[in-house]
Amino acid sequence: MRKLTFVVDSSNYRWARLMRKVLREVCHKVNKSETGVLSEAECRKIRKRYRTILTQGAGEMPDVPAKPEGKRGRVAKSDAHNLHERLLKHEDSVLRFMSEPDVSFTNNAGEQKIRMAKVKIKVSGCFRTDRYAHAWCRISSYLSSMGALGYNPLVAIQIALAGNAANMVKSHYAQDA
Repeated sequence: MRKLTFVVDSSNYRWARLMRKVLREVCHKVNKSETGVLSEAECRKIRKRYRTILTQGAGEMPDVPAKPEGKRGRVAKSDAHNLHERLLKHEDSVLRFMSEPDVSFTNNAGEQKIRMAKVKIKVSGCFRTDRYAHAWCRISSYLSSMGALGYNPLVAIQIALAGNAANMVKSHYAQDA
């Protein structure tokens, strides 16, 4: 959605506006459905609409210029061309959220999980060794898990230092069962 919004704002392509609208509509339909998925008939209809928009979009964008002679490498394409190609190539992945209830519409949760590691790398430059990177990931994962269970990070650290972390997590899940 972020890339489609950028293409709409920068280039104002009709296909990008339509695609953004369709994806939003499908997301709302999935969220309103009791099962968290759409029927086969609805999925076929949406896939047909998806492909129609991309087909029309191919005609809307200017051609990619030919590679100049004597130049090496690939010709640079616009963001709109690259997005259009990715949407064509990865249709199944883009629309997977409408037929599989475990797949979310956005990848925000995944991005949020790796964001802190990326910030850590940017601030310090890198992890000095693989051992330090693994240790940081384990600590970060533990704090994230304990946060999801409702524990304050400082309390989670105290629990870990006291050696009770495994027992606390087991007892939490035993209460839920």
